[in-house]
Amino acid sequence: PGRPLSLADALALAGRSSESLRIAEAAVQRARGQFAQARAQGRPQLNSTVAYQRLLQNQFEAIQRYEAERAPPPLPGPTVEALCATRIAFGATDAERALAIAQSRSCEQGNGLGGFARAFASPNTFNLGLTGSQLLYAGGRVQAARGAAEAGRRSAEIGLTSARAQVQLDVATAYYDAALAQRLVQIAESSLVQTERAYRQTALAREQGTASEFDLLRARVTRDNQRPQLAQARGTREAAQL
Repeated sequence: PGRPLSLADALALAGRSSESLRIAEAAVQRARGQFAQARAQGRPQLNSTVAYQRLLQNQFEAIQRYEAERAPPPLPGPTVEALCATRIAFGATDAERALAIAQSRSCEQGNGLGGFARAFASPNTFNLGLTGSQLLYAGGRVQAARGAAEAGRRSAEIGLTSARAQVQLDVATAYYDAALAQRLVQIAESSLVQTERAYRQTALAREQGTASEFDLLRARVTRDNQRPQLAQARGTREAAQL
């Protein structure tokens, strides 16, 4: 079933569902992005990189295995605590803790490679990079690109305004066409009622002998001609409302 629809409602509905408006709005967004891209060419450029690498096997493992195979067997007797494995007593002072930590850091790696292996064979590696650049001279290319992008953006905005005005014009035209078609149907219905009444009066006058047969025939033809006009007006109204 139909529902009452005002012109403001029709314009709001068209603004939400018009494909031409969506296309024009997308063109404006694209033009704005191109303008921002052209403007960014003359500004400083900063690039950052972050990389993480997990080493599953390093090149020093073969050397470690070779040294482990060549190492002499442990001598029998009590186990002597290595300096690198110093233990810190529970009640040690801050100076004793600092001395123990310094002794353990001064020890060499068990593989005999020391800090060399820690630097080039670490299992976890993080790389952070930051680069910057600034365009100093481009022969007017940046200004020309910016001007072209600005012109494209203004053109897209004008196109959006034009598309919005065209949609409003089309909706208003269709709305008033539907209103006019409804009014023409009412006029056609009134005309049919009048011609039907005139035909009945002429028929009654014919029975009383005050009207000729030609007058009766003319009234009937006028009434019958009004019926297709009413049907045409109703079809036009239906098409306009759709």
